[in-house]
Amino acid sequence: VAILPTDQAAGGALLLRGTDADAAAARVTQIRNLLVLASTGTDITIRDVDHDGVTITTVDLGDLSTLLGGLGVSGADAGAARVEFEMAARDDLVVLGIGDGVVARILDTEVGGSLASTSTYDRVVEIGGPSNDIQVYLAVDATLGFVEGFLSTDRLANGTPDLKPYTDHLAGAVMTTTTSGDGSHMRAVLTVR
Repeated sequence: VAILPTDQAAGGALLLRGTDADAAAARVTQIRNLLVLASTGTDITIRDVDHDGVTITTVDLGDLSTLLGGLGVSGADAGAARVEFEMAARDDLVVLGIGDGVVARILDTEVGGSLASTSTYDRVVEIGGPSNDIQVYLAVDATLGFVEGFLSTDRLANGTPDLKPYTDHLAGAVMTTTTSGDGSHMRAVLTVR
């Protein structure tokens, strides 16, 4: 799972590794075909775009407020509730994303610009245990900078000065889980600059 800033919002992606490239492509094609069948008679739209030889399929589920209102969700009729997601397969990787351009950004990532090449990630994962079954990483410094972008000037001036001396030194956080014959072991690490 990856959460990325997108303009004035955040987008997310689920990255799944398949057994091989053919299996990954087949799963995305199956999902796409099922969505095409499900979209008959609805306002669901599906469009494909070629992105450097990789097909990114965008699925717009349309206005869900009618469906949600019919299911009894209160406040659903107040405004349009639109959901759009993208999916793509490259090599043995399947990417499902929500947010404008998130899938393309992930596909465009090169080794030199990947998360693994950052010193903050490298350091916190080394301490947390590079060999693990589950890994959750948070770039604390980048996340705090992103959140500050949503705060008003007044809030920044009056509401955060007490916290700044503490948060300015935070770098990264990771939680790793390793499973072995004697159970599961979890480790949480918070690093500072």
